Amino acid sequence: MPKYPHIPFRNKLKIAWRTLSSSSGPRFGSLFITRRCNLKCPYCKVINFQFEDLNTDQWLQVIDKLYHWGVRIFSITGGEPLLRQDIHEIIKHISQTRKVIPWLISNFKIMTREIIEQLADDGLLFLTASLDSLTQTGVKSDAAILDLLEYARSQGIICSTITVLHQGNFQEIPEIMQRVTERGIIFDLGFFQHVGGMFSSADPSQKVNDLEALEMLREKIRKHKLQTGLVAPSWGFLKTDLQMYRATSWKCPADRDAYLVVNNDGRLMTCQEYSSDINILTIDNLDDPRWRAAKQETVQKCRGCYYGCYYQKVNISLIDLILDSYSMLRV
Repeated sequence: MPKYPHIPFRNKLKIAWRTLSSSSGPRFGSLFITRRCNLKCPYCKVINFQFEDLNTDQWLQVIDKLYHWGVRIFSITGGEPLLRQDIHEIIKHISQTRKVIPWLISNFKIMTREIIEQLADDGLLFLTASLDSLTQTGVKSDAAILDLLEYARSQGIICSTITVLHQGNFQEIPEIMQRVTERGIIFDLGFFQHVGGMFSSADPSQKVNDLEALEMLREKIRKHKLQTGLVAPSWGFLKTDLQMYRATSWKCPADRDAYLVVNNDGRLMTCQEYSSDINILTIDNLDDPRWRAAKQETVQKCRGCYYGCYYQKVNISLIDLILDSYSMLRV
């Protein structure tokens, strides 16, 4: 039997109900509430693009607008979201006022048990820690992160880690996955990208180009996903042709919005890499011709990527829905 605390079933029911409460529109929204950060990761360019953050009232208006468009899961990211003094007010507005799902992504450098307790009181339902390594070889490699995540689990929050796979940590991925999931924490993984937009580096040197070794690793990850239910990347993402990673050939659909991204200054983004010039507060709906034209333009100029959102938000299969439900039962 697992030693870790299980998430209360009422929390899982709350998540399911809130997710399904919208009948139309994109259910996922990602908020870059600040580009300020207390770290500088070699694969991330977020802090290279500094714009003035929206104030608290403006972010609450953005959340309201996204909610009315159908968004039910709000990913709060950055930069480092905990650097904002109003983070608790923003989370409360999502969870308590709008009664939908707040999801916080942090590097955990300033995370404490006291902050976790406050986040739980705010109504936070998901908490993700960025984790490069557990052997002090990366910017985010403190094993104490797992202790804090386990404490967050005891407060009723579903917890996960997110690791960017690159040349520096490639060999360590199975060990990280094992140590994360044995605590009842979900393991998530993204492949290093070199799109060179507003998020990723343009330098391909950190990319793992040995596709045979990558496929062997993916096989281990697939087995662990089926065994534990605590591996987040979708089955489609873990089974697709790795030649797509070599070519970075995935592209978002320009004619629909599977999810929405909002920059820290309020501009709508096609994804975390490309921004439009349209402030979300200046349009009434996603059929606005300015947004449709802007998205078409950014998709055309994008050279492609291999981000997991392609299979986890744009193209969701029945098997992925089943496996995600399995994960919810296991945590």
